[in-house]
Amino acid sequence: MITGEAKIDITIAGKQKEYQTYINVSADHDLKVNGVLDMDITHFDLKPPKKLLGLIKLDKNIKINFELFIKVL
Repeated sequence: MITGEAKIDITIAGKQKEYQTYINVSADHDLKVNGVLDMDITHFDLKPPKKLLGLIKLDKNIKINFELFIKVL
């Protein structure tokens, strides 16, 4: 397994932002890339959702766990 850093472009609601995150890359015959991206949804002009008429407020920060499988032909 190889650990490195990657630049990732994310587009949400028509707004694109670039993030840097650490990734793990493993390879047998195919490649697998995975990592975790922490982001703030207000960077995309989104508001954190509220539940029960505002009694429960969710955080503006979210964590995205991602896995990318690349098949080598």
